[in-house]
Amino acid sequence: MPNHDVPGVHPVDIHTHYFPQAYLDVLAEEGPRFNVEYRASEEGFYIKTEVRFQGPLPYRLIDLKRRIADMDAQGNRHPGHVPHRANGALGRRRRIHKLSRAWNDAASAAHLEYPTRLFGLLTLPMLFPDRAIDELNRASKLPGIRGVYMGTNINHRDLDDPLFGPIFARIEALDLPVFLHPLQVVWWTAYRAIQSLEHPELSF
Repeated sequence: MPNHDVPGVHPVDIHTHYFPQAYLDVLAEEGPRFNVEYRASEEGFYIKTEVRFQGPLPYRLIDLKRRIADMDAQGNRHPGHVPHRANGALGRRRRIHKLSRAWNDAASAAHLEYPTRLFGLLTLPMLFPDRAIDELNRASKLPGIRGVYMGTNINHRDLDDPLFGPIFARIEALDLPVFLHPLQVVWWTAYRAIQSLEHPELSF
C-alpha cells in the first residue's frame, strides 16, 4: 500500500508478473519436443512443464499498457520484471539459450517503452555455464537490466552445485545483485551459494 505519511514515497514491486510475447513464442515453437506446452484460449493462456502447470493466466500479463494500468491502480511506481523459470524448461543448449535471450531482450524493450517505470532482471541458461556466461556478458549491457533472476533449485540442482561456480564468479565480477525465487529449496545450500560470492572460503 502507498505510504500516505511520506509525500513522494511509493511502493516498489520487485516481483511483478509479466510474460513477453516473444518469450511465449519461443515456448510455442520449441517447447513441444521437450514436453513444454504453451496454449492460448479464450479464457486465458496456459503453460505446462514437467514440474508445473499454470493457467488460465490473464492476457493482461502480456500487455504492458494493462500492466502499467494495474500498477497505477495499486499505487506501484517502479516494478521490476521477473521471468518465469526459463532455466531448465527446455533442455538443449541452443534452445534454452534462445529462451533466455528472448526474455532478456523483451525485458529491456519493456524498459525502453517505460523507462521510468520498468526495469529488468535477466535470466540465464544456468545448466550450460559457457552459454550462461556469454548471455550474462551480453544481457547485462542491455538498457534497463539491473540484476539476475534465478530459482533456488535448477533442474534438481541446488545453487552450491559446482556447475554454477563460474556463473556466480562472473556475476560477482559484474557486481550484479541476484534475485532468488524459492523452488524446492534447501535454504542452507542457497545461503552458502550466495555467501560464497563474498567469502571464497565457502567453496563450491
